[in-house]
Amino acid sequence: REFFVCMRITDWIHILGLAVLGTAFYSYSALFTPHALLGLGVAALYLAHGFSLNNYFDLVIDQYINKSYLPPRQVSYKKFLAFSYALFSGNCFLAYLISVKLLGLVVLGSILALIYSAPPLRLKRFTYLNIILNSAGFAVIFLIGFIAVSGYISSAGLMMSALFGLIFIPLQIVHQISHAEDDKIENILTVFNRYGLKQ
Repeated sequence: REFFVCMRITDWIHILGLAVLGTAFYSYSALFTPHALLGLGVAALYLAHGFSLNNYFDLVIDQYINKSYLPPRQVSYKKFLAFSYALFSGNCFLAYLISVKLLGLVVLGSILALIYSAPPLRLKRFTYLNIILNSAGFAVIFLIGFIAVSGYISSAGLMMSALFGLIFIPLQIVHQISHAEDDKIENILTVFNRYGLKQ
């Protein structure tokens, strides 16, 4: 049960809508095909791995163990990390069954999550890279839905994915405001903690 808590499913399940939009952008008739459902599964595992990997480094590197989505001492950190990469491995297999391009997106997403969360880079510490990498990671989900049914990457699909990435930028700032205190404790220099709000 604790592993599912660690994945923070309730924090990202709504983002799966981007994969559905990606599928619909290619073709409405593809929405209920097996490849569309497999693509949705790939998107879910992609998000579960990214969120759990980020949580692992937040908790272990920053030694900040009082978050509600990881009850202290109930889950071994090493098992938690192994679980995250088990999700990634399973997702690689699932993506490969659909297309090599989709597998490439899954690997790209894992790399983004790693450089975002893990030392020595841990780019989430830097104000603008935090926003850009998060937005890019979410934009990939649209492409997952698109490629799952199309089998290719088109310029139109890339432009729509980039548009969703841009839309996520202000949403990221709103998210940072709501988590400002936690980020300050973890020494993460978000837009809010860097510039604050004028009273």
